[in-house]
Amino acid sequence: MSQLQTNETGRAFDVQERQASVDQLTAQLAGAQYNLDQTVVRAPADGYVTNLALRKGARVAALPLAPVMAFIDASDTIVGVQIQQIDARYIERGQNVEITFKFIPGPSVTGKVVDVLQAISTGQVQASGLAVTPESGDVRAVRGTA
Repeated sequence: MSQLQTNETGRAFDVQERQASVDQLTAQLAGAQYNLDQTVVRAPADGYVTNLALRKGARVAALPLAPVMAFIDASDTIVGVQIQQIDARYIERGQNVEITFKFIPGPSVTGKVVDVLQAISTGQVQASGLAVTPESGDVRAVRGTA
């Protein structure tokens, strides 16, 4: 149509009509690309998903009545380890550690010691006969008689 108009054998209206069709299809393509991008679920950090209820074709709203998945952030994981008292004297806050797991043979995980609890429930007996269990963030030494 543009060539015909350039040679003065076509109408300018036909060129404008075709250009409007091209613009409309380009806008539809951009809208389809946006909708396709909205179908991808991206994790905010390193981690893994549990309780996945999202299925192909499901619609997710910004404020859903029920969550479609639970995300576990594994970028800052704390592992609790029980160590024999005789070996605990060699462990200090800030010390580099390397951990291996029996259920994941092969790779090891590195990290730092965040805290050392000096009292654990194993071997600690109160007069009531109940074991002492330290609460979250509670660091205390328990002296008592058995």
